[in-house]
Amino acid sequence: MDLKNLEIFIYVAEQNSFTKAAQKLGYTQAAISFQIKQLEQSLGVMLFERINHSIKLTPKGKELLILAHKILDLSEDMIKTAKSEENEIKGNVNIAMADSLCHWLFWDNYSTFHNMFPDVSLKIISGSTEEMFRLAKRNDV
Repeated sequence: MDLKNLEIFIYVAEQNSFTKAAQKLGYTQAAISFQIKQLEQSLGVMLFERINHSIKLTPKGKELLILAHKILDLSEDMIKTAKSEENEIKGNVNIAMADSLCHWLFWDNYSTFHNMFPDVSLKIISGSTEEMFRLAKRNDV
């Protein structure tokens, strides 16, 4: 089942017309009819009663319209959730540096860093050059 078919189904149901839905979506009436037929075939049920150039949702069509709205809402939520993760920076950062650099680099900048990246846990480890190289070789920093 294609989400596009569900979108078209919702538009047709809201407009009560294949033609009006086609105009609103920028498709031909034949393309809209084809999409609805595809959806009806994939679901194995008639969604609309077609009488004298007018349409009306079948009882099953009314039930499925509610579900179609839910499916599209959930798909939008899924996209929003996926995109929100894309822009978030979070995790743990371990930095090894000499004591003298810790104060100089982070005294004024730490609060700015924390405000910009509240979901980043920053751990600063001070040590000798040998200790810093040992931590780096073990991928601890």
